[in-house]
Amino acid sequence: DRRGKEMQACAEACRHHRIWGCFSIMERNPAAPENPYNSGLIFNDKGEEVLYYRKLHPWCPVEPWAPGDLGIPVIDGPNGCKLALIICHDGMFPEMARECAYKGAEIMIRTAGYTAPIRHAWKITNQSNAFQNLMITASVCMSGTDGSFDSMGDGM
Repeated sequence: DRRGKEMQACAEACRHHRIWGCFSIMERNPAAPENPYNSGLIFNDKGEEVLYYRKLHPWCPVEPWAPGDLGIPVIDGPNGCKLALIICHDGMFPEMARECAYKGAEIMIRTAGYTAPIRHAWKITNQSNAFQNLMITASVCMSGTDGSFDSMGDGM
């Protein structure tokens, strides 16, 4: 839950330590409870939610997520940078990085949970998204298991 105790704790940690934080949640979808949204949030160093994004491209047919319906936000980030966030499979579509760039993003964060067989595609899409759009991509893939998949753990 975007307003739940877990996100309140994340916001408080950002405020307390005066850092920016990027977090993922599985968000309830009232229209289709069996298909939640895969959502990303960024909190600033005051603990304020400054970016809210829903993944636009679920990895079909594996993921149960509903496609996002909010577009790609670009915000004023730390130290005056322009910041965007996409999630996992979104980064496989060059239009996603291009839209971030069109909207003025200088840094595009990509969070993911890929498994090792995707490693090559992960690397080349992160590099090409940055190169073709003249922006930095800060990409992080979780490590460990969620009970179904063993994520590869990587950062670029």
